Amino acid sequence: MPGPSFRDTRAQAQSPSANSQQGPQAQTRQQSSSNQRGGGSSYADWHRRQSQTSGGLPGGRNTRPAWSLRMEYWSPEARPTRIRVIPPMFEYWGRWVERQGKKRFVLSNSHGGLRPAPDLLYYYERQEGNEQLAPYKSDAVTVAVLENFHVLKVPSKKDPKKGYDRLVRCGGADRRGVPTCEHCRANPMPPLVFGNRQHWSLSSNMRAQLDDALAGLHNRCASCLRGAIQVYAYKCPECSEMLADHYNADLRPDEEQEATLKSEDVECQHCNKTVRAVEVIECLEDLGGGSVRPGCDAPQRGQVPADPLYGYDLQIAMREIGNNAKELVIVGFEPAQKYDIAANKLQPYNFLDFFGHMTLAEQSEILGRPNIFGPEGEEELATFMASLRADTREGHERVDDDARDGESIPW
Repeated sequence: MPGPSFRDTRAQAQSPSANSQQGPQAQTRQQSSSNQRGGGSSYADWHRRQSQTSGGLPGGRNTRPAWSLRMEYWSPEARPTRIRVIPPMFEYWGRWVERQGKKRFVLSNSHGGLRPAPDLLYYYERQEGNEQLAPYKSDAVTVAVLENFHVLKVPSKKDPKKGYDRLVRCGGADRRGVPTCEHCRANPMPPLVFGNRQHWSLSSNMRAQLDDALAGLHNRCASCLRGAIQVYAYKCPECSEMLADHYNADLRPDEEQEATLKSEDVECQHCNKTVRAVEVIECLEDLGGGSVRPGCDAPQRGQVPADPLYGYDLQIAMREIGNNAKELVIVGFEPAQKYDIAANKLQPYNFLDFFGHMTLAEQSEILGRPNIFGPEGEEELATFMASLRADTREGHERVDDDARDGESIPW
C-alpha cells in the first residue's frame, strides 16, 4: 500500500491537536515556511546519485558516500590553527539523536518544516511533541587548513591489504626544536603534506562568536597582531600636551567629556587654542577572565576590510573562559598568502550533495522509527532535490553569463 505523501503527513503533523503539544520553537518555524519549485527525477536516477556524491569541484563526481564526506569536518581547538575560509556559507538543519547509547546526527530535509520535502525527523518531532527531535540551523563553510599533516595508512578491517589514507595534523616541535609530534618521532616518519580541505559547521552560538571575533579585528594591533588597540589619552596637536589621560587621576575624563574629545573641537587648557584632540593609543593583550597585560611597544591601527572573513588567512583557537566554558578567538590574521598547495584544496565543497538531505531510509535507521512515507517518499524527496540542483546550476550559469558580458555592472 503506498505511503502518505509529505503534504498529507505535513497537514496531519500541523493539525491543531499536534500543534497544541509543541513548544514556541517549532511553532515559530511553522510561521515562516518557504516554497520550492518542483522538478523531475526518477527513483532509479536518484538511487544512482546516492552512490555517487560530489565532494569536489562544483559539478564534479566521485564514488564516496555522503556520510564519508560529512566526516571531513574541522573544528577549532586550544592550539591555534591557520585557516582560510572559502565561500559560500551553506545552511542546513539537523539534530544529534541518542539511541542505544550512541549519538548520531540526523539531517532535516524540510529544515524543520520550512521546505516541502519528506522529513521523518520533523514528522516525528511534531507527532510526538518531542523537543528532543527539534532540528536546529547550522552553517557549513569550506576551510583550507594551512598546516602540516602526516599521511597515515589506515588498513581496512575487512581486508588488511586494502585501506585508505588519513591526514593527521603534525604536532610540531617545542621552542628548542625538539619534536613533540609522535608521528615525527616515529621511524619511519609518515610523509608530510601541507594543507588540507575540510568543512566547518557553525552553530548559531559559534557563528555569533566568530562574528564578534571578526568585529574585534578592527581594534587589533597591526604591529603584533595579538593585542588590542585601546585609547588611553588625548593630546593637543599644537603643543603636544595631554588634554585627558585615563592613567592620570587629575586628567581622567568622564564618559561625556570623552565623547566630546572624540567628536568635537575643544579648547586646549595649555595653549588655549581650539583643536581636534589626537588619540593616544596603547596595545593590550587580553588574557581572558577580564585580565589584560601590556602588549607591544609600537601600537598601530590596522587597515581591516569591512568583511575580513574572506580573503584573509586567520589563526583561530578556542580559549578557556572559566566554568568549563570556551570562546572562539582570532589570534592572528593577514591577507591571504600564496602557498604551495593543491588547487582542489582551495575549492569549495558541493554541500548540497551531503548536507542537502538525508534519505528516508537512513533517517529511519538512525531514529529507530518506521518510514511512514514509503518508497514514494524517497521519489518525492528525489524530485525536490533535483529541483534544488537545477536552481543551483541555473544560478551558476547566470553568474557565468554575467561575467562574460563585458558591459555588465560588477555588483
